[in-house]
Amino acid sequence: MTFNIGDKLEAYTIEKCLSDTGGMAKIFLAYEEDRPTRRVVLKVQRTGMEESRMFQDLLRQESAMLRSLRHPGIVRTLPMRIDKKEVVYEARAASFEGTPWYYAMEYLGGYSLAKHIDQFPEDSRLSTRNPNQDLGLYTIDWSIELFYQLVQVVDYMHEKKIAHTDLKPDNIILRHIPSLNLVPQPVVIDFGSACRFDQMTDLTASVGYSPPEVIKAVKYKKGIDEAENIYPDKIDVWALGVILFELLTGRNMNRSAKGGILDTSLISIRSKKISRYRIDAHASIDKLISAILNNDPQKRPSVKQILKALDEKIYSIRPPRIDNRPINS
Repeated sequence: MTFNIGDKLEAYTIEKCLSDTGGMAKIFLAYEEDRPTRRVVLKVQRTGMEESRMFQDLLRQESAMLRSLRHPGIVRTLPMRIDKKEVVYEARAASFEGTPWYYAMEYLGGYSLAKHIDQFPEDSRLSTRNPNQDLGLYTIDWSIELFYQLVQVVDYMHEKKIAHTDLKPDNIILRHIPSLNLVPQPVVIDFGSACRFDQMTDLTASVGYSPPEVIKAVKYKKGIDEAENIYPDKIDVWALGVILFELLTGRNMNRSAKGGILDTSLISIRSKKISRYRIDAHASIDKLISAILNNDPQKRPSVKQILKALDEKIYSIRPPRIDNRPINS
């Protein structure tokens, strides 16, 4: 499957490729022929492979799942008008070899949470001996507010009994380039691994963000029926804990990888404390992260419990968390 700049998929003209790394699909930036200023993202199924039929089913399932999730913190699928008449949410590129399926999503600009974290000063990411409050980091209040909004999005998904299972900074886009005076608006993208709680059929590990039980299952090549302690919602909870750590410190969790997969013997998260890297972090944040990053998935809090803790237990921080006023003001 090859697409070039200027190729047309019905009402859309391809502007450039945004990602060619996905297993089942490629991602393109495109614009509407009738409205060139309106840009969209097209997710196009890979063809010409043994798995092409499976990819087509997965892509259509992903599109349908996104349509069922209407939330400002979840990327929105867009209706497409075929032959300027019929409105659909998935279509086939009939004029291309393999007639791949595709669907359209809103274009968010591409400023990911990963890019935000990468903007942290180098000293804050590399120095562990002398943590310094004046490193140009975003305030604890601001970062907790961003995290709180992200947790609300995941809470909405979990209420629908849907887990993302691949939450990581690359899959979280910010609607605005971060500013201390602008409330952050994270948007979750890439639902290729999402599933209903009782319909998980496959396990994939995202190095650095998957919990120990998933890493262990993938490492030893165990399928979903053989793996132990797999709870889709708790996979999301673990990822949220790692994201919070990185959001507040600008560091990854320093877990080593061998052959592209983590060695479970190297996972020792509990000893890592935010207060080790930031003197403005209260012990209540360390306590929350320790609870989230519990190696036993059944002992991890639910997303609703995380929200409750953020509202009631995070010392010195109260909504609106970017307000910076003392708690007793």
